[in-house]
Amino acid sequence: MRNLDAPRPRLPALTSLRFFAALHVVFFHFLAFKIASSEGWLGQISSIGYVGVSFFFVLSGFILVYTYAGRDTGPAISGVLASLAFIRPSHSPYYSPARFSFLLH
Repeated sequence: MRNLDAPRPRLPALTSLRFFAALHVVFFHFLAFKIASSEGWLGQISSIGYVGVSFFFVLSGFILVYTYAGRDTGPAISGVLASLAFIRPSHSPYYSPARFSFLLH
């Protein structure tokens, strides 16, 4: 049986993919704010910068689960969950109109 307390190997290839996903989002913002032109292949790739955001978050979630799965995280995770439980209900009235207006467009 594997020792779950031992650190897992690092994933440098996936970390570098996170860098390129973030760079993709930066190029998207350059295009959105008209800092760069939308001509050529860079403009075509940069026009779908939202894909970089999704890829970055999915990959980051995978790396977090890979790193901490099966470990006793102790009070750190329970503190984060307690904070989310406290913050979420207080902001719900603000999120609901935003969700509804998004559906109308």
